[in-house]
Amino acid sequence: MPDGMPYRWYDVAANVLAIAGFVLDIGLDIWLALMYFNEKNWFWAGLTVAFIIIPSVTMTAFSSMWYYLDHKTNKKLPKEDKIHVPKWKWALRILFCFLHLSPILRYAEAIHYGLKSQKEIDPARRKKFYQLMLYEDADSTLLRVFECFMESAPQLVCQLYIVMQQGIEANVFLFVLQCGSITTSLLSLAWAMLAYHKALRYSREDKKNMSYMGMAFMYVWQLFMIAPRVLSLALFASALHFWIFAPIVVHWIIMFAWLVTLKTNFFDKEWVEKYFKGAVAFVYIFCYLNIVDGTTRFRYMFYYILMYCENALLVLVWYFFIDDTHKWYRFPSLVGVLSLFLVGIIFMLIYYKCWHPLGRNKIKTCLPCKKPCEDPKSCVNLLHGTNVNTDTRPTTAV
Repeated sequence: MPDGMPYRWYDVAANVLAIAGFVLDIGLDIWLALMYFNEKNWFWAGLTVAFIIIPSVTMTAFSSMWYYLDHKTNKKLPKEDKIHVPKWKWALRILFCFLHLSPILRYAEAIHYGLKSQKEIDPARRKKFYQLMLYEDADSTLLRVFECFMESAPQLVCQLYIVMQQGIEANVFLFVLQCGSITTSLLSLAWAMLAYHKALRYSREDKKNMSYMGMAFMYVWQLFMIAPRVLSLALFASALHFWIFAPIVVHWIIMFAWLVTLKTNFFDKEWVEKYFKGAVAFVYIFCYLNIVDGTTRFRYMFYYILMYCENALLVLVWYFFIDDTHKWYRFPSLVGVLSLFLVGIIFMLIYYKCWHPLGRNKIKTCLPCKKPCEDPKSCVNLLHGTNVNTDTRPTTAV
């Protein structure tokens, strides 16, 4: 938690920009779907709509469940610690969940609690509202991660594939719109990971906050990990079309099986726990998201080695199976996929070596955790407030 519990104008601006980014990202995808319908490209229209609806349902389900768990836990707290939520706010939450816009409401609630904390004179109430702001911010960024990697990432692969198949000659305006969707999706993916880790560290009193240089290096690290992944998938699809689902499904099964072996207890019901891990496994198709404490060094090594081998195999298959060997992007794409991922690894190492919140030269201690912590919950879960709520969120900071 930041010293002095400040909530400045640029904190408000960051949440407003997050709302704008969410609306822009979804809006561009809906616009693309409508254009595909108008041009009678039924398959692309249906695929684009599916990539909008399925993640939205998942995100709404998690958000609704968290509201319910918060309410259930709040009822068990002592009277002086309970948070009063008026009926109009519950009506607003139900409405936004019904409209699949829950991240917007959570960002708005974060702004509300942040501004309210600055007006409070009583230190205890100020801290309580500031914690509520941090928890809403952390929840909204986690929802944004799911939305991005279940909606923006598949859309990114889909639009790249369509551009490769149709080219610019078919419809210049559509091409510009596709490029806009590709750019916003790629930038939002890296930003979602950065915002999630930043919000998580801010909400944890046992974690130091990230510096601006640390955030910059993490953003580039995530960007250079995600970009070659989506490019390799799109290139493979452009050559072998529906066979793209084979490596995606195999990767998801491996990741889901890996996650199931991790002993976690984030939700009371087992089917909800597995549903959550299934959603995280989908995120793992594109990027690594640490959800449990422990020796993360070996998890990173396993995941990134597997990911690099997959990317190399996908792009090499595309390189030798492509019909038109004279495409101008054939060799640059090969080099880009193989090299950008390594650049991302370099930025990750620099982040841990120089700009990790633990300080310089902490790379041996910031990645692994060789012995269990005294309080496992402080590492494994985002404790939803000591005197505010006791609901947990499956989160771990890097």
